[in-house]
Amino acid sequence: RTGAEPGSFVTPTKLNNIPHEREVRRFFYEDLSLSVQHALQEGGQRIQADIEIPELNTEGDVFRIGTLLEMVRHLATVLAQDGRRVRVCVQGSMGEGVFQ
Repeated sequence: RTGAEPGSFVTPTKLNNIPHEREVRRFFYEDLSLSVQHALQEGGQRIQADIEIPELNTEGDVFRIGTLLEMVRHLATVLAQDGRRVRVCVQGSMGEGVFQ
């Protein structure tokens, strides 16, 4: 996200609060949406996004599935408003120890 001047970057504050405030979550959602739209405009067919905020870290004790679902909803809505066809697929757990 850019500020008023070209090349400036506005960083959200209070990132240590869990759950993050709505404004902070929207910052990450918008950043993801802009990145995916840019990748699609560049001709990307398969896109992988790595997002490392505490609320989306499944290894941590503050993981919030609601944040993930909210982010997916935001991204799907932005892409649909851009005229793209969107399909969200959810894969269930494959059990414990599958890859061990």
